[in-house]
Amino acid sequence: MTVEPKIVYLANRRQGLADHDFARKWAAHGSLAMSLPIWRNMARYAQCDPVALGALPRPCDAIGLVWYRSLEAMESI
Repeated sequence: MTVEPKIVYLANRRQGLADHDFARKWAAHGSLAMSLPIWRNMARYAQCDPVALGALPRPCDAIGLVWYRSLEAMESI
């Protein structure tokens, strides 16, 4: 069995930044991250847009998930 450790992080836009501007910057952030040499340690990356559920507010403005190639790759960073 292959183990791919994962990190999940939540991001919030800075006050005054419009939703559409944040979405553009969030997408650019992912592209930049994947272009860096350190990315060789990662297997996958996903960006998610959270939603409000009923009376519960949206927990954050964005969610990022990073899967590392192995526990050793994760520890090397």
